[in-house]
Amino acid sequence: MNPLKFKNLLVAFTAIFLLVSSDSFFAQPTFNLQLIPQPIPNAPALQSYAYGTWGDDWLLLGGRVDGLHQRQPFAAFDEASQNARIYVLNPVLAQVWSAPLSSLPVAIAEQLRATNLEFVQRDSTLYLIGGYGYSPTAADHLTHPQLLAVQIPQIIHAIKQAEPNLAPYFQMLTDDRMAVTGGQLELLGEQFYLVGGQRFDGRYNPMNHPTFVQEYTDQVRIFDISQKGDTLALEHYRAWTDANHLHRRDYNLVPQIFPNGQPGLSIFSGVFQLAEDIPWLYPVDIDTGGYTPRPGFKQYLNHYHCATAALFQASTSDMHSIFFGGMAQYFLDTSGNLVQDANVPFVNTIARVTRDAKGELEEVKLPVEMPGLTGAGAEFILHPNVPVYANGVVKLDELDGDSVLLGYIFGGIRSPQANIFFTNIPSTAEAVVYAVWLQRSTSNQQEVVVQNPLGMLVSPNPTTGDLLINYNLPEASSTVRIRIWSASGQMLGEFDEGEQTAGPHFLKLEATGMPKGFLLVNIVAGTQQQTQKVLFE
Repeated sequence: MNPLKFKNLLVAFTAIFLLVSSDSFFAQPTFNLQLIPQPIPNAPALQSYAYGTWGDDWLLLGGRVDGLHQRQPFAAFDEASQNARIYVLNPVLAQVWSAPLSSLPVAIAEQLRATNLEFVQRDSTLYLIGGYGYSPTAADHLTHPQLLAVQIPQIIHAIKQAEPNLAPYFQMLTDDRMAVTGGQLELLGEQFYLVGGQRFDGRYNPMNHPTFVQEYTDQVRIFDISQKGDTLALEHYRAWTDANHLHRRDYNLVPQIFPNGQPGLSIFSGVFQLAEDIPWLYPVDIDTGGYTPRPGFKQYLNHYHCATAALFQASTSDMHSIFFGGMAQYFLDTSGNLVQDANVPFVNTIARVTRDAKGELEEVKLPVEMPGLTGAGAEFILHPNVPVYANGVVKLDELDGDSVLLGYIFGGIRSPQANIFFTNIPSTAEAVVYAVWLQRSTSNQQEVVVQNPLGMLVSPNPTTGDLLINYNLPEASSTVRIRIWSASGQMLGEFDEGEQTAGPHFLKLEATGMPKGFLLVNIVAGTQQQTQKVLFE
């Protein structure tokens, strides 16, 4: 999937149950989504790839043909599982064509075997930047310091006609500023925005042994690309640097229409936080004038890069960002409780984050789910007939009919279990195409995920005895009670803390003598409650 997805992630499993409500001050959108598998014979299994489109044809490059990378350094990001072909896939005709990379110059061929390249299409040209993978030339893993320009219609025609030489359809520029992997590349107007990511050179090692050099960009890099004949050039280069808010990789960058009608971008989640190896929870908005962190909003679902779609409803000024599966620190259980897992498991959650006309944000879990633990490293590819703004945001009000084919989800990782990183259980790359249909509906069964009401934190976790419990009361409460339950539902202890004022609180709970294993620590304060799963050793 991505280089160093679990860098030094030695965090114990925890779970926090938060309140979920169907009440909302937001106007509920009157549409639902449906995913329908669409068989494509000989479709490649790919994840973390790049793509461009021309009519109904998809041009697929880079990425990997295996699942989540292995934890062992000698096995992670192996050369054998690099994608060594360029594919053309047509979902309408259900046909696939491909060609090997062998006709390309070595530097281009090696970069196209990389994973997590940044890419964006402008007119008929696909631009590719960076990417991480093994380089036989360097005899090591590295982040490629190149920008590639690919002539999409010409190379699609060449692959369909089995032309022996694909080199004429590529141009390359070498520049260390392009050595980025795990970031995202988008256009705002005519300028390119290379957002976040990292440079990672050397072999992956989850224990931080000195087998690699890693440097986050902490930047938004802005530039123009000029192309004269076979010559590429970067022009008007500038960068915004912020080690606090822009320290992100392997995230989702979703195009936006902001409440003032201006186009922009939003960074959603990503890793890793500065103090802990867990995902970021708040977004960062970007427009041509700068960037704006939104720390007052927390996105609990869909944290790693996954397939995304963007829809703007001009009649209400509502901007909907939709996230399809992937991996997340939180997910909803079957009872509608929001569960935290610090190991960031694979999830089947489909959620939307909606920005209203006032700029307020709300997160909602949709009733539809991914067909399995899939979506990580996948892409959403728009249907060519869907009306969009210049930045690719769907014009929701202009969709005709009660059922509209929005586009397709293709590729990504499919995992057999939620947590597999610390096991030898393999995952696989997906070869399935899912058609995504938008269906008009006057009813809505969506659940709105609200903010964490108590901010409860129990430590240490794991523990051998006493517990330190921090929590915050949004208002004064006359009934504050702590209870400990076994995983089977047996109450093991109850502690009445009585009346407490609004604000932060801290207490030490003597919980020695508890049985070994996972137990649930529950706090009740008035109408609010929260539960955390704690391991007693």
